[in-house]
Amino acid sequence: MASRLLLIGLILLLAAPGNFPAGEAAPPSPTVLIINSYNRGLPWTDEQTDGIISVLRNSGADPVFFVEYLDWKNNPTRENLRLTYELLKGKYAQKKIDIVMTTDDMALIFALQHRRELFSGAPVVYSGVLTSAAETITFDEPNVTGVYEVPDAAGTIKLAAALNPGLQSLYLLFDNTESGIASWMPVEVAAQSIKPGLAVVSLNNLSRDQIAAKLQTLPDDAAVLVSTYSSDADGNVMELERYVKFFAENSRVPVYILYDFETGYGAVGGSVLSGRRQGQEAAQLALRILAGERVADIAPVDPRDNNIVVDYRQLAKYRLSPEKVPEGAVFANKPYSFYEQHRQVIGTAATVIFVLAVYIVILMNSIRRRRVAESNLRKSNEELGSLYEEILASQEELQAQYESLETAKQALQKSEERYKLSFAGANDGLWDWDFLTDEVYLSERCAELLGLNRHKVKGLEVFLGKAVPARERRQLLAALRSHLEGKTPHFAFEYRINTPDGEKWILSRGKALLDETGRPVRMAGSITDVSERRAREALVQHMAFHDSLTGIANRAALNRELDTLITGADGERRGAVLFIDLDNFKGVNDIFGHSYGDSLLVVVSQLLRGVDDGRHFVARVGGDEFIVILQEDDRSRIAAYAEKLLALFANPISVNGKSFYVTVSIGLTVFPDDGTTVEELFKNADLAMYKAKELGKNRHVFFDRALDEAVRQKMTIERDLRDAVKNGEMRLWYQPYVEAATGRVCGLEALIRWQRPDRLVMPGEFIKVAEESGLIAPIGDWVFRTACVFVASLRRQWPVHPVVSINLSVVQLVRGDFVQWVRDTIAETGVSPQDIAFEITESVLMDSFEANVEKLTEVRRLGVRIYLDDFGTGYSSLKYLRQLPVDIIKIDKSFVDDLNAADGQREIIGSIINLAHRARQRVVAEGVETEYQLDKLIKFRCDYIQGYYYSKPVAQQDVPALLARLGVPEG
Repeated sequence: MASRLLLIGLILLLAAPGNFPAGEAAPPSPTVLIINSYNRGLPWTDEQTDGIISVLRNSGADPVFFVEYLDWKNNPTRENLRLTYELLKGKYAQKKIDIVMTTDDMALIFALQHRRELFSGAPVVYSGVLTSAAETITFDEPNVTGVYEVPDAAGTIKLAAALNPGLQSLYLLFDNTESGIASWMPVEVAAQSIKPGLAVVSLNNLSRDQIAAKLQTLPDDAAVLVSTYSSDADGNVMELERYVKFFAENSRVPVYILYDFETGYGAVGGSVLSGRRQGQEAAQLALRILAGERVADIAPVDPRDNNIVVDYRQLAKYRLSPEKVPEGAVFANKPYSFYEQHRQVIGTAATVIFVLAVYIVILMNSIRRRRVAESNLRKSNEELGSLYEEILASQEELQAQYESLETAKQALQKSEERYKLSFAGANDGLWDWDFLTDEVYLSERCAELLGLNRHKVKGLEVFLGKAVPARERRQLLAALRSHLEGKTPHFAFEYRINTPDGEKWILSRGKALLDETGRPVRMAGSITDVSERRAREALVQHMAFHDSLTGIANRAALNRELDTLITGADGERRGAVLFIDLDNFKGVNDIFGHSYGDSLLVVVSQLLRGVDDGRHFVARVGGDEFIVILQEDDRSRIAAYAEKLLALFANPISVNGKSFYVTVSIGLTVFPDDGTTVEELFKNADLAMYKAKELGKNRHVFFDRALDEAVRQKMTIERDLRDAVKNGEMRLWYQPYVEAATGRVCGLEALIRWQRPDRLVMPGEFIKVAEESGLIAPIGDWVFRTACVFVASLRRQWPVHPVVSINLSVVQLVRGDFVQWVRDTIAETGVSPQDIAFEITESVLMDSFEANVEKLTEVRRLGVRIYLDDFGTGYSSLKYLRQLPVDIIKIDKSFVDDLNAADGQREIIGSIINLAHRARQRVVAEGVETEYQLDKLIKFRCDYIQGYYYSKPVAQQDVPALLARLGVPEG
């Protein structure tokens, strides 16, 4: 009884008017798209997704979730990304997405590349991405924040050292992916900071079986740490938790881990990173964005509160003391007594038994009293029973007769009402054709649809009349004749009619009733107005092949048109494909906003369409890219047409009261000479367009096979360069710069070389590829660390030794932890900050000038020197010289070469040196090759000389001989 009263009270409370504000509509639910890099069922992926959904679902925002998987671990190919793009384009291109959540690297890259065209330009929140990778991927990307993946290598190593105080060696297991290689350095640094002298041994170049054999022979003072590992050196791919179990089964020493989903597979444990916590943190950032907070004001989160998890069984297996486990750690598989394991269940059971006992006593007392009352009632009931049965028999007979009559009456009334309502209220028009009288009865709706003012017409007038076009009239009569002759079970035909209200599309359907001789005697059917459906179909057809912004043809229409031309009936169609890209269009969006950018694209599409001479087809294929198909194979006329397009942009374009000076770059390819498929022609035209941009933009370039070969060569270099970084093929060479007055070496510039098996590769062949592919980051880190180690060794051999300068790239300078990275590397290598210098170019500084100057100033306070390289080729001015924290200016070789020119050009370098001295900075002249140049530079009071006159760059092992030959300044 008490439970029923409680339930009624809750219902009344929830139904109170104050709980549902009258007339107030619920806010729309936000749409959240979750894109996972890997597949469903992968614990790391599922935990992040569950963490995101649980926080957002419990926040009260009531979001609508869409979850997608790239399956990158099992299918890491461009084709997979292309197919995923097409799939998501069909699902989300027309759907409003409020926020995109990504897990791990590839999902973040995919979302940033396509969010504008697929995901409504929605903000992106990521999780599960290493700090360095996240900063590289999101560089210069707006509207993106997230949660860094920061494995706690230090916490795990502390646990291993606590359990085994005699630990001397740590065997590190990581694969050769970028994330795997990136995990090596944090472990190395953590190992040295926690236990100096601890040897870290990497097993990334061994196969699975070789690693198993190695682990079976490890000494007692060793331990194993599993980092990121999905494939061995032979390319065997397996889930990380299965690899952990495999390594643990084959290891004679404890195995430690960094991620919580690896727990329970034979590892002792570690300070583990939680995928669910990653997802929860990312969801908290998403809630802030959904609440209206600007994404630019939300910094990425760096959670560092990992839990220490220890497997009790593995402690026993390796004879490790549980007392040495840090306080607060979570034990897995720890044995407990039966009472400890079931304390809550036992307490609950005892309470339930007591309550049941009390309830049974009360129930038995109630039963006893009820039995007494039932006995008294039974006696009275028996006396009334006989009388009631007599009356009931008569009443039931009368009631049955009445109900039978009432049922028949109601059934008849409902049938009549149903017929009248369906006939009068149907949106379709109904007709009934009597073949004996040749009269057709029309419902009111049918007469209205046909534009008639009467309800009876003669025979075929219901189908034909004067309103049906002649061609469709013939087809309609053929369909009707076929049905009346018994060739089709039903009559159905869709056609146009002209009515006083305008043209309509109607669908006429019916069925004929035949007599015993097979002749029709009656036919009934309906007429439906399908004009709206026809209009929708026409609109869908138009939208499928037209760009929603500009109204011109889209990529689908372009593919259809070009495929038709290529595979024409005669097989001899010829023409050209022009790939048009607006130069610097991103600046319009960034400065004036996307509304101006969209309006500009509409004007550009109108300009391109206005050149139509009956031979071209214009389409927008995405962003600021347009393609024109020109039915012309003469290259001179194709070039003339391209010049005509370039001339369209000679004058400024007015958009919403503002003038924009816009130029375009055009790539041209001719078919079938350059290709016979749509994909090949698009690729070739795209290559030619990018070549036009490289040559200075605002021009056109024809495709040739050299462009394709250049791309293939670039891909080959990038592939080989990745192997080179992994295999340690990079080398540092050093070129000295000397005191102009004494000729003694005062500094060495570190220059990178690629030592291939067959030759030594100069940086000009691969640095640009490294910058475009992102490999410049690990290469730059390696150069700095290797140079620091070399300088530390010089200090031990030469009491007075030269400063070593390292070229700094923009990728390194824009790192958020740039200063800390410099400080940590100096501390780890033991080099003195006064012995190293950074060389930076003016172009690197000018991008985010104030922020870069602040970073360099802080590094300079550590004692590191700053050199300004290639001075005179960029933004050189006295104003910048006074603002920059620079110790030495290096004059570009082009000015040194001018010393051999006329007097006017010769004096320029003297002015530059004088300008630097006025700013209280010393000067290095680069590229000095002759004694004449040296004499002139000494005359102009140049401080230092660098060039072939004194020495070409030499390998690291030849530096001591170089210093012995040239000498160093006296201390």
